[in-house]
Parts: sequence; structure tokens; C-alpha cells
Amino acid sequence: MANTDVLESQKNYQLGGRIIALAGGLPSIDVLAQYCEGSFTMSSLDMHAGNATLNVEYYNGQEITSEKQDCSVFSFTDAINCHDGLSKENFAPFSYRDRQFDIVNDNSAPLVEHIALDSYQFPSTQVCLSHWPGNTTPQAFRSHLSALSTYLYTQSKEFNPDFKYIYINHYDVDSVVSLYLYLNPDLGKGLSDFLVEVAHCGDFYSFTNEKVLCTALAIKNIPRHFECDTHQQAIAKAIGMISDIIDNLDKYTYLWRADLEFIKRESQLLLASEVTVNLDYDLTHYKIEDCNEARALFKQLKINGIDELSLIPFFNHTTTGNILFSYGNEFLLLQMYETWVEYMQKKGHDFNARIDLRALANYLKQFGECSYSGVHTIRPRLRLSAVEDSPCNADEIIRHFISYTRGSQCLWQSEEHV
Repeated sequence: MANTDVLESQKNYQLGGRIIALAGGLPSIDVLAQYCEGSFTMSSLDMHAGNATLNVEYYNGQEITSEKQDCSVFSFTDAINCHDGLSKENFAPFSYRDRQFDIVNDNSAPLVEHIALDSYQFPSTQVCLSHWPGNTTPQAFRSHLSALSTYLYTQSKEFNPDFKYIYINHYDVDSVVSLYLYLNPDLGKGLSDFLVEVAHCGDFYSFTNEKVLCTALAIKNIPRHFECDTHQQAIAKAIGMISDIIDNLDKYTYLWRADLEFIKRESQLLLASEVTVNLDYDLTHYKIEDCNEARALFKQLKINGIDELSLIPFFNHTTTGNILFSYGNEFLLLQMYETWVEYMQKKGHDFNARIDLRALANYLKQFGECSYSGVHTIRPRLRLSAVEDSPCNADEIIRHFISYTRGSQCLWQSEEHV
């Protein structure tokens, strides 16, 4: 049975306008539909900054508008059996060290007391160890990595090893390492420090040595290689493999060698380039002579997506926020800003500080095909394929970029810039 005391204590949430905001998290649409009194239609469910907002269109057949404030109250039913009405995908049972655990997801976490690792929290969360926005991680354990928060917790007097339910809402290296450290509080500082470095490589793309990188790559590729159906199954699979991966890394070359070779190729391409750094405008220019190699490697840097492997060399070879690659008549400008984790920590604010290059991209279209992914993407990128015999070159693009960043973008939009 779920902990109904926890649910009951949190059961009334006031509806104001079209939004229900619940500090600390909100059950998924399916769970609400099953366990809330009244019928309602939802347009979307957004979770960020540790809160959830439910955009409600109708409640008991009545349309909700901004003028109808405080018109209804949702409430949970008194008794909920968390396994009733929930499919098996909501739980991922696994055994470790002769103990049984369950990795729960967004549907099942609100209904059972649990520890949350590298995730948001719900009213039923007893301990949260996370670097996600709005987390309730105790001050003594706060860190830029969930794995480090977990390690600090396991070495404290507050450590509780007896949680059966563990809430993790995604698969990545940091979440897997966090769970492994929770399950293995007696690893020792040396091995724990190594695993925290592995988690750092997974989230922030930087690494101190090749073993850290290869271990992170091996963990990252487990779901794809073993075709796991859910992120919980992938995490359980990884937990059973990590000890052997650490001790016998060469046995798992099928999980990391191809990625390592790609990273080395891209690193060599950057090192062989002519590099110019302009710290005043936070710009690094890589002039690449081997155009065919650049095209082969950068084909993954598409306008609507970027392979994270390509980011590892960038974050280890550059310190500026903007990177321009020029090879032949092709140009790629990356606004690096931050890793995905840093982006998520900013989500919902600080976007005004970013430089929107849409007007610059529109101007550059006179030289060839030019596209821009948009300032709100994780790492905005502008790509230009100039036509043959175009007067546009890297120096011209840099000149336009500097003029754009220091001048009025309104002038560029009206094509009155100098």
C-alpha cells in the first residue's frame, strides 16, 4: 500500500486560473486521472525547477479561464494501492547484495516513500540527493553533481541504507553512479572519487584521464547496446555491471572503443587546426584544412540536434563560449554557453543574457544556405554553406559577428547596419 498519510497531508491543491502549481512535484497525468476526484482535460504537464505545472482546460465540464480564480479543488482519494492500475513499467525490481529494490518512475514515485537520486522530488520523497533546479538536497550534501551529493550522504550520520524504492527519472552516467554509490557506501574514498569523476565526465564532458572517459562511455552506452525497454531497466542492468567494468575495462571495449576513436579523431582535427582566440568577444576560430575529415566528423552536428560525443573535445580544448569552425566554404558557429545540465539548471530564466543570432543568420543567407537553431536551444548553432566563389570567408563572418554582438540588433533586423 502507498503511504496514504503522506498523500493525505498533501491532498488539497487549489486551482487558480489555468495552472495548478505544486511545489515539490506533481504526479503524472495518468496518476492524477486515476486518483483525483472530478474529471478534467489537460493540455500539458510541465516539470521544471522542482515544481510541476498542470495546464488545465476543463474541470467537471467547466472551462477554466484566467477570470475564474479559485473555482475548484483537486483532492486525492483516501486509499491508493500503488500497484493497482499501474503497469509493470512503473516499477523495476532488482536485487543487489541479497536485497530487493525497486526503481520507480514519475507515475509510481508519488505513491511510495522513496529516496530521489538525480531527479526531482515529490511529497512522498524522504531524501532528495540531486543537482536539479529546485531540489531539496540538504545543505550539507549539496553539490554540482548528484553523485557527489550521494557520496557525501552515504558518509554521514544521516545515511539511511534501507530505502526499498528509489526514484530516478532518467538514465545517464550521473544517475547510475549516484545509485551505485548509494548501494555501496563502503567503497572507500579512492574508488568513490574515481566514480565521481566518471559522473562529472558524463554530465560536463570533461575528464582527467582516459580510464575515466572510457568508463563513462561504457556506462552511457549500456541502454543502447542491450536495447533496454525503460530507463529503469537500463539502470538496473548498469548497476549489475559497474564493478566489473571498473575492474576489467578492456573486457567492455564493445561499449566504448568506437566512441573513443571518434573523440580522438575530432581532438586531432582541432589540434591540427589554425586557432585564433578573441577573448574580448568570447570567440575561438578553428580554421580546418582537412575539409573532408571535418565534414565526416561534423555531419552529426545537425541544426536540430548534436551528438554529445562531439562536445567532449570542444569542452576539453576550448574555453570560450563561441566557437567558429571554417572548412572550405562551410562554416559552423556554436554558442556553447553550457552543458545540458547547466542549461537545465538555468531553464526558465537567464535567456535574456544570450545573444540571439537570428538576424545575423538572415543577413548571411545572401552568401548561401544558412540556418540557426535558436537562442533557446541547449547549444545554439549557426551553419552556413556558402555558394562557390562567394566573397564570404571566415574573417568576414568574424567581422559580422563582432559587429553584431557589440551593435544594435534592431539595426541588423532592419538591414541598416554598417
